[in-house]
Formats: sequence, C-alpha cells, structure tokens
Amino acid sequence: MSNSYVEFSILTNQVDYETNNNINTLNELITFINNDSKSYLFFKENDMTNGKAVYFRNMDFSPKLIDGRSFNETDFKNHTNTILISKDVLDQTFERNGKKYYIVENNAYEVIGVYEKSSNKINVDSDYYLNMLSANNLQLHENMIAGLYQLDAANQTDQIVKNLSMVLPIEINDKSKSNSFLDKMQKTLSTQAISVFPILLVALMVLLNTISITSNWIGRRKKEIAIRWLCGATKEDIKRLLFFEYIVITTLCFLIGFILAYIISRVNMWIFIGFDFSLTTILIAYFITLTIGIASSFILLKQYDSYEINRLMR
Repeated sequence: MSNSYVEFSILTNQVDYETNNNINTLNELITFINNDSKSYLFFKENDMTNGKAVYFRNMDFSPKLIDGRSFNETDFKNHTNTILISKDVLDQTFERNGKKYYIVENNAYEVIGVYEKSSNKINVDSDYYLNMLSANNLQLHENMIAGLYQLDAANQTDQIVKNLSMVLPIEINDKSKSNSFLDKMQKTLSTQAISVFPILLVALMVLLNTISITSNWIGRRKKEIAIRWLCGATKEDIKRLLFFEYIVITTLCFLIGFILAYIISRVNMWIFIGFDFSLTTILIAYFITLTIGIASSFILLKQYDSYEINRLMR
C-alpha cells in the first residue's frame, strides 16, 4: 500500500448510525466506497488467522507471485471462492479435481496464486488474501461488517473515511495518521521492497555526483565563457545560455529514464516483481536534480565573476 492509506475499525454491526443511510453488509460497504472513488485498494483483517480479505478497483494488487495469477474483476463480480496464499502455507492446502484448496474458517477456497512474502517491514504480507466478495465470505459475514480495515485511495482516502464516519461508528488507527518522517518515507518506498538507508545513501551519491558533473561541465567551458565575454556577451546572457542547455540535457535524460521505467514496469519477469512505476517519484527526482544542478552552476559562475579573463583563457 502507498503512504496514503488509512487503517480504521468499524466498531459495531449496528445500522442506521445517526442517519437514515444503512450499511448492513460488505456489499453495501463496497458500494458506498465505489460511489466516492473509482480507484482504491481495500483490506479487511481476519481476527482468527493471519490473513486478509481484499477488494480493489482499477488498481493493481499483485504480491510477488511465484505461481498462478492475482484476482481480476470477474472474481469479484461472480463472487468466486478464490484465494491467494503465501508459499509458507502451501503445505496446508489440499487437492480436489486437480485444483488446490485452502481452508479459512471451515470454508474451502480455490488457490489461484501463490506468492512469496515481501521483505519490507511496513507493508507486511499476510499468509493469505481471499476474495472479499467471495460467496463464502459474504455468507459467513453477511451482517458482520465490524472489524479492522485498511483503505488506500490515494488523495481521496481521507475524504472517503470521513464520509464513512457519517454513517458508521469508525475509529481511526492513530499510527496510520501520525508517522515520523522516516516512517512515511518507508511507506512510500516499501512498494519497491527496499529500506530507507540504501535510498538515503543513493540520494547522497546522486547529490554529490550531480554537483561534480555540473562543475566539471562548466569548468571545461571556461575558454568558451571567456570568448563570449570578449565578444560582448553579458554575464546574464551566458548564465541564461548555460541554464537553458542544462535544463534541456536534464529533461532529455529524464524522458529516457521515464520511458525505460514505464517499459520495465510492464515487463512480466520475475526480476521485476514488486517494481512499481511511480510518476510522482520520477518528477520529484527530476526537479531535485534540476535544482541541484542549477545551484551548482550558479555558484561556479559566481566564482568566475572574480577571475580575470586572461585567467579563464589559460
């Protein structure tokens, strides 16, 4: 899940909570959320076992599958009794008519996919994920919507939970609202199954490398800069020229990286399992790199202001 998710509890199965809007079942709960969002990921914890019921709409949900497939729209629409399980519980399955089944609360679910648990410490994988709208689950919990939920609808999450709180008694988990900077960063990065420290180390190396490359790029053009000054170009003209060139070069590099990242995110190979394409991350990296490069260029050109032209011509 992204760093926008909210964890909350529905405290009771009582209906008509302070309004005339009744939400009695999981179907009605999902219909309510569908009216507020076209894209989201929704989990419900199973109190008895280390598993979750899952529903999603126009959003990818694909653990590190090593066999089979994930859920699709047909599974939810047809209320299929399907489940994804971790390889850790694969030995607890049984076979019938050539298909594997896994038991949850005395009900059998067809195993459509097996995944390997992710190593990240924020979005910890469960032992299984069952179809929230499966016939078994709906029958078992028809009038039992109380429980612990996680909702990720990007920037719409808070508004959806607020709307739900108007029709149901909801308690929000404080940990999902107030995290430290590192916690929020880890949540953002956990979709790539990596930790904060390596990212900070890479960011520092990129910072130093960007400064070094920019300084070297301008340093090798000292004579060109001096000649332009001798030909009547002002310092502001030279700065504008160099800044424009730097922006064009940086933008072209990031466009190439953008295209490669998008292609990789669509390649169905095991080495790319867990890789998510993030436009926001790419844009943030682009503007940070651009800012660092321009700042480095400005500082170096400022130093040249005090140099004599003949020194620059050497």
